[in-house]
Amino acid sequence: MNGLFTATGSGRQKGRCLGALFTGLALLAAPGAAQAARLLNPLNFEGTTFAQNAALGNAYIPPDTMGAVGLNQFLETSNGSITVYGKTNGAVLRRISNQAFWPAVSPNLTNSLGDQRVLFDHYTNRWIVVGFGASTSAINIAVSENHDALAAWKGTVFTGFGTGSNPAAD
Repeated sequence: MNGLFTATGSGRQKGRCLGALFTGLALLAAPGAAQAARLLNPLNFEGTTFAQNAALGNAYIPPDTMGAVGLNQFLETSNGSITVYGKTNGAVLRRISNQAFWPAVSPNLTNSLGDQRVLFDHYTNRWIVVGFGASTSAINIAVSENHDALAAWKGTVFTGFGTGSNPAAD
């Protein structure tokens, strides 16, 4: 048996087989040639640096970075800032400190103490950012109004009742 997806034989044949399989899967998943090319040639760029966070007044170690990919943007959170990048070229579209982001989302939100998490919900085409609030028992939640991370956001804060030596973990 010497078909396209046969994994027997020489190492060279195995490599060809896997390469053809991944190429085939990428083309099936992407409806257009440009999207297929993007899948096969991913974009690499440097995220927010310690110096850039320090310039915003936030020099935290570790940075606790996290990112999510949306329709046209990549959003990165860190202990210090939230940065929006263009998905096609990696250009910084906006970088904002935690101290500026949370109150801009909602007046009842204060600075995040860090450990922010982000995800893009592909069902509703909205961004969701979660982080500690002004205390370890407060959780800030922000949701974008649409797929554009540069557009308007709404948010709220949940306050728990932690007990013990580590209220954030209780």
